[in-house]
Amino acid sequence: MSHESSRSVHRTARSTRGLREHPRRHRRLLPFLLVTALTSLRVFAPAYEVAAQISPTEPLAGLDAYVESSMRSWDAPGVALVVVRGDDVLTRGYGVTAVAGDPVDEHTLFGIGSLTKAFTATVLAMLVDEGRIAWDDAVSKHLPGLVMRDPYVTRHLTIRDVLSHRTGLAGDDLMWVAGGRDAAELIHSLRFQEPAFGFRAGLGYHNVMYLVAGELATAVAGKPWNVLVHERIFEPLGMGRSVADPGELRRRTNVALPHDEIGPGQTLGNAPSANVPLDAPTTVRRIPWFDPVTAPAGGIASSAADFGQWLRFQLGAGEIDGTRVVSEEALLATRTPQVPSPGFPRSQSEASETNLSAYGMGWGLRDYRGRLMVSHLGSTPGWGAAAMLLPTEDAAVAVFANTSHGLWLADAVARWIVDRLLGAEMKDWNGEAVEWAGERRRAAAAALEQAAAERVAGTRHALPLEAYAGTYVDSLYPAARVTHRQGALRLVLGPQLAGALDHWQDDVFRVTWERPDFGANFVTFEVGDRDHPEAVKSRILGREATWRRSDQPPG
Repeated sequence: MSHESSRSVHRTARSTRGLREHPRRHRRLLPFLLVTALTSLRVFAPAYEVAAQISPTEPLAGLDAYVESSMRSWDAPGVALVVVRGDDVLTRGYGVTAVAGDPVDEHTLFGIGSLTKAFTATVLAMLVDEGRIAWDDAVSKHLPGLVMRDPYVTRHLTIRDVLSHRTGLAGDDLMWVAGGRDAAELIHSLRFQEPAFGFRAGLGYHNVMYLVAGELATAVAGKPWNVLVHERIFEPLGMGRSVADPGELRRRTNVALPHDEIGPGQTLGNAPSANVPLDAPTTVRRIPWFDPVTAPAGGIASSAADFGQWLRFQLGAGEIDGTRVVSEEALLATRTPQVPSPGFPRSQSEASETNLSAYGMGWGLRDYRGRLMVSHLGSTPGWGAAAMLLPTEDAAVAVFANTSHGLWLADAVARWIVDRLLGAEMKDWNGEAVEWAGERRRAAAAALEQAAAERVAGTRHALPLEAYAGTYVDSLYPAARVTHRQGALRLVLGPQLAGALDHWQDDVFRVTWERPDFGANFVTFEVGDRDHPEAVKSRILGREATWRRSDQPPG
């Protein structure tokens, strides 16, 4: 497909207050990568001419070629990016909104995933400014219904703890990705989650905690989270295209629709078990819309042009075009280290020139080549994003892509831009990302082959298929409903996660999810001496779960 770019370069009038001492001086960028729920990438060097500075009339030499090459690596339909440097803003769009869609431009909307978290933290910073909350308020003061497994944590959990992922819980997306549970149900379920480590003893990236933050903002301000983001951030910053309501995004035009790269190494259940070549081709296809109830953690969609305003606001320490939207003190609190981040794999210091890494409130923080970098990655099914800003250099970059692998692509392109602007040793970030993904795919294909080799042929399930139908429940996760129709079993965890159950061996079944981007899993029914299973077990999204049989009909 064609990946022609659209571009826009403009100069904005900017205040010199806050962290910017010389807003028109050419400055340098640097990259930051926050490990979210996914693993970070490390890459080695290529051969490209280095342009150490950006100008509004001469964009980065080789940028188009690098972006288009990276897009081909991932079969990404579209990419948009924005680079802010002093008073200059560069925006570009590449490719198309869908496989047979319109060209991407600076106004095309992309899901930004966890880049949303900084918006939620900023709304709370505004409430701090107004004296309506304090960072160290107990959450229970504003949300008395929040109960944690440990009564001590219930009493002492603060807003700061929630926003910095230092609650002692590890992230568990199986709680919410299936859909069908509202905010109240999800927050109620937190009381059943066992801590992964001590309270405030480490970083446990947890999307549901940002749902808690959004509900707290709603309780204090008396308006829904998405309305608060629109009124307090989008409107004053001039982000007229951005949306904070996933439902509204479906009604918009000029949207980069969600896609995923589907292949045998990724979708375990959709490939022949023993005859999958490790280099089997993949296919890019449109995937269904994904509506996260955890919107305050990842529900915003924005464009390159709009996000440039957000970056300018951040570089202005809460001020934009001479108008202060939030105090510098409150905003900078979100970019102050609160908890150390885990080290990154694959030779972190060698690849990233990083010695220290931490998480603030909605932002990751690290040093890179002796400079402070504030950044975050974002990923939701069908989209990926990366944002990197260097406050003392008055520079920032953000990249968006409409594929589930877009996080890797966006991170690689953003890092390439940053290193080029620094005049640093160049690294082909995308090249190693592709290599790493290939290793991952080969490992998945090998696991598939091993599972097929170990499969015991000729076994039967212990009970008639209809006996497996029923509702199985767990206090932390959504109910697992198994239905039997026309001689076939189906497992439903929610409106966004359901699939067919095919017999594998004994009382083990393989579930192939109807969403192709979720691949497949194995489930095991525990059959005792009764006429129906007593429980069903599975490992889904990295979590071991056991659902116990309930008298509730499967529906």
